[in-house]
Amino acid sequence: MNEAGWYKNCNMQQVVDEMKALRAVKIDGRRINLVSVPTAFQDKIIKLFGLKL
Repeated sequence: MNEAGWYKNCNMQQVVDEMKALRAVKIDGRRINLVSVPTAFQDKIIKLFGLKL
């Protein structure tokens, strides 16, 4: 986050709070999990940390 310059605009607590709203649901009998649509800020966080949904 520091290298990307994120600490100028937000802190780690804001990132954690934002990601708490993202949900994934697994339904028995389905191979694919359902994931809520990420907000623009969540999408930036996902890309910054290299996460896979």
